[in-house]
Amino acid sequence: MKRPLQDPFIFICIGAALLFSVYAISQFWEEDPKPLLKQAQESYKNGELSKTTPERTKDFNHSLEILLDLEKKYAPVFGNGKLYFNLGNNLFQLEEYPYALLYYYRSELLRPRDEKVQEHIAITQKQLGISVSESETPFDWLFFFHNRLSLPERIQLFFALALLIFGLASCYLWYSRRWIYMAIFALTIISIPLLLSLAYSYALSPLEAVVVKSSQLYRDAGLYYAKVTPEPLMPGQKVKVLDVKLAGKWFKVKTNEGTTGFLPENSTRLIETSSP
Repeated sequence: MKRPLQDPFIFICIGAALLFSVYAISQFWEEDPKPLLKQAQESYKNGELSKTTPERTKDFNHSLEILLDLEKKYAPVFGNGKLYFNLGNNLFQLEEYPYALLYYYRSELLRPRDEKVQEHIAITQKQLGISVSESETPFDWLFFFHNRLSLPERIQLFFALALLIFGLASCYLWYSRRWIYMAIFALTIISIPLLLSLAYSYALSPLEAVVVKSSQLYRDAGLYYAKVTPEPLMPGQKVKVLDVKLAGKWFKVKTNEGTTGFLPENSTRLIETSSP
C-alpha cells in the first residue's frame, strides 16, 4: 500500500494551506478601505445633487481625490474593476473625458461582461467624437473566452483546474480507475486553451494606451523629428504600444488606421497599469 508521504499532492495541499494562512493573517493588518469608499460615494452623490457648478466641482474633486489615494495604495490591477469605474465616473462629471475613458478601459479589463461599463465607454467616446469599429479575428473566435473572462478570472480558473487535476492524479496513484484517467485527460484538454490564453496575455498581447492630450505623431523619439501626419492624434484615441524609448519618455505606437510613429509619454497613458 502507498504511504501518504509518497503522495506529491499531500505536499501541494500543505503548501497551498500555508500560503492561504499567510495571506489571511496579513489581512488583519490591512486598513479597511470601506469608510473611505463610503465617503467618496457620499461626495459623488452630493456632487450630483449640487445646484451650482462650484459646488459640483468641489464635491466631485473630493470624491476623486479619495479614490485616487485608494488606487495608489491598493493598486487594484487584479480587483473587480469597480474602483476604476468610479474614477471614470468622477472624471466624466468633471468633463475630463480622455482620462474618464482611460479608467473605463481599465475597468473593462476587469469587468469585460459588464454592460454598464460598455455603455459608459460608448457615451464617453461620443463626447470625444470617436467612432470605433472592431472586427473579430480568428484568435477571438477560437479563444472566445479570452475577451469574455478577465485576466484574474482566467488565472483563477486555470489554477482551479490544475488543482483538480493534481487531486485526481493523486487519487489515480491510489486507485487506478479508468474514469479517473479519463477525467484527468478531459480536464487537461480544457486547461490547455486557458494556458495559451494566459501566455498570450503575458507574452504576446500588445500593450494598449489612450491619448490623453492631443499630440503630433513623430517619426522617431524626439520633438525635432518630422511629423508622420499633418493632423495630431486627438484625445481619447486608443493606440497599440510597440516599444518604449528613452527610459519611458517616448512610446512607439500604432493607431487603429495602421499608422506607426512616436508619441511623448506625457500625452499618453497605458491602460494596463501593471505594465512597466
